[in-house]
Amino acid sequence: MDMMLFLRKYGFLFIPPVYWLIYLGARLTYNGLAGEFSPDFFQGIRHEGVYIICSLCVFYFFCLEVEVGDGEFSANILFLIVFFHVVLLFITLLICLWQGEVLLDSIFMGQIIASMCLLFFIPVLSIIRRSF
Repeated sequence: MDMMLFLRKYGFLFIPPVYWLIYLGARLTYNGLAGEFSPDFFQGIRHEGVYIICSLCVFYFFCLEVEVGDGEFSANILFLIVFFHVVLLFITLLICLWQGEVLLDSIFMGQIIASMCLLFFIPVLSIIRRSF
């Protein structure tokens, strides 16, 4: 099978793992720059890792169950990712401006919250897709 044909048909399967790798990389980079590598941080990363792995397993289980291989599902996932991040960024900026200052910590935490919501909503989208 041609590589482009494979990516065109099953490329949507690569979106969640790449997204979570970027999330964990950003989290490690942010905490590394802040110098906050405490035992609690590593414990939190372990818990998030388990949560991410379970989320991906549910996602792939329902994708295989439903045999979803179209571009519409991929577009829905990308829209969900962009929508959550933009909305939470906008809300965080409004709160920061209301307080009179823009805090990068608040913005970053808002983006982490968006990522954690997506850990839940991407498998839920798969379940909803399976129902219809």
